[in-house]
Amino acid sequence: MTARSIKERLKAGEKILAGWVYSLSPVTVEVMALGGYAALLIDQEHGPTELQMIHTQTLAAEARGAEVMVRVPSHDPNHAKRLLDLGISTLMFPMVDSVADAEAVVAACYYPPRGRRGLATGGIRASGYGHDTKGYFDGIPNRQMLMAQIETRGGLDAVEQIAAVDGVDLLFVGPNDLSTSLGHFGQGDHPTVRAAIDRIIAAAKAKGKWLGTVPTKERDAKALFALGFDLVISGSDVALLREAVAAHCKAQSPS
Repeated sequence: MTARSIKERLKAGEKILAGWVYSLSPVTVEVMALGGYAALLIDQEHGPTELQMIHTQTLAAEARGAEVMVRVPSHDPNHAKRLLDLGISTLMFPMVDSVADAEAVVAACYYPPRGRRGLATGGIRASGYGHDTKGYFDGIPNRQMLMAQIETRGGLDAVEQIAAVDGVDLLFVGPNDLSTSLGHFGQGDHPTVRAAIDRIIAAAKAKGKWLGTVPTKERDAKALFALGFDLVISGSDVALLREAVAAHCKAQSPS
């Protein structure tokens, strides 16, 4: 695990620029970490990466000083549990649409009496395979961060209540899905969507929660940081490679 978690860095007032990871290569993760990303989010909601590869990619990222975050594919508590056991401290949950959703994901990620996460500290990477069980337990409040994605009309309607749920550390705006849910397909900068995002920002600030999002056509990472966002996930391995290859081939093509 990295010396300071994303949660600890946010507590210190830092702004975090992160990248998306869709590919299956630890080399790609290492290159992105060396390139300057403080954190890398492996996307299991839309990407093909399974647990064993996340382990390998995590080792590559941490060796270069970057923390791995994971967007889980669903709210399945067993999936979250395995990632936490692996030592992934920061999880993103898609489509948190209600207080019940928020409370359920928090319960899945904390040990009793706060939650219902199963205990197996002697054999998991998070505790150093049992070498530092006490340190792991004591560090959970400082390191473990849960991000709730607000990206549907239901999530927007309940955002003030979701923000109030203890254990939800950050509200993450998904402008593409949110715009689609509000009837403006893929228009993250539409005035209606902007107004919805302003409501999410206000809800997070009112409850002392951090804010995360992705850039839109009209708002890049710097603009979003200036707007009050704490975590911006900008650029994916696939998109950066696609754009670099296309630009290279255009510049070097003989025709």
